[in-house]
Parts: sequence; structure tokens; C-alpha cells
Amino acid sequence: MKKRFIILGILLGCSLYGWTETHRYRIYLDADFTGSRSSSLAIEQGIRTALDMADYQIGGKPVDLIRMDHRGNSRQSLENLKAIELDAGALAVFCGLHSPPVLAHLDFIHEAQLLFLDPWAA
Repeated sequence: MKKRFIILGILLGCSLYGWTETHRYRIYLDADFTGSRSSSLAIEQGIRTALDMADYQIGGKPVDLIRMDHRGNSRQSLENLKAIELDAGALAVFCGLHSPPVLAHLDFIHEAQLLFLDPWAA
């Protein structure tokens, strides 16, 4: 009887802390959706097409695409990257057209060990 209460207590505790929820992965797109909107939307469409082909799942876990608008501003991009670093479900970060936000924060990207993908690299 005690085992049932212990198991019930563990399950209740886990549900209160969200541990039994389905874990969702997140892929981020940190780009300029204000000044260079068309290029950012094109990158987003490519990522969404790839995710759609995989039913928005990786390894059987659901995946969300989160877009963050840095507006071509390196400081805003750093704030976005800091928020992404804190997300335990973050898998990768895609960037957009502008390279200054990426180049300005390469050290941070490496230190935070963010998987950073540049679809617009030349």
C-alpha cells in the first residue's frame, strides 16, 4: 500500500513540475523580420518545408520553430542568443541575411555551444 502512495506522490510531483509533459524541441531563427523581411521569410519557409517533411518531429519528439526579430541590430541579436542559451529544449539557431550580428557574437556562440546554422553564407 505504501508503494502505491509513493508512486502516486512521485507522479503528482512530476506533473506539478511539468516533468511528465511531452518534451518539445525548439529551433530558432534569429533574423531581421523588419528591414530584410523577404529574405528572413524565405529562410523561414525553407526551414518549415524541411520540418513539414518530418512531420515537425525529430527523434519522435515535436519540434517548434521560433522566430526572433533582431531588426538588423547586433545588440538585440545578442539578447536573443542569451535567451536561446537558457532554453533547455533549443536544438539549433538559424541566422538570416545579416552577418554583423553573427560575427559580433561568435565568441558567445562558441562559449554557449549553440549549434548555429547560416543558410545565407557566401
